[in-house]
Amino acid sequence: EGAFDEGEPWAWTAWHSTSTYLDGEYEGMVITSTDGFTSDTSFLAVKEIVDAAGEHIWDIVEALEITDQATFEARLAELQGG
Repeated sequence: EGAFDEGEPWAWTAWHSTSTYLDGEYEGMVITSTDGFTSDTSFLAVKEIVDAAGEHIWDIVEALEITDQATFEARLAELQGG
């Protein structure tokens, strides 16, 4: 579940979400994420992970730089061995 918090449709600048593992080794684990742009070229994602008992396990902070399609496709080709 989640929602867009700021921006226009398909040009959102902030959003949040909660994901719950429903089965397998991580069943019941919950990841809460708050994401958004910090500038025109930077993006920040902050995630909190708790186990099925509600105990905090760890936090993840992802700081990303915005790229264009050509750069993305070139880097993807590198990763795919092309």
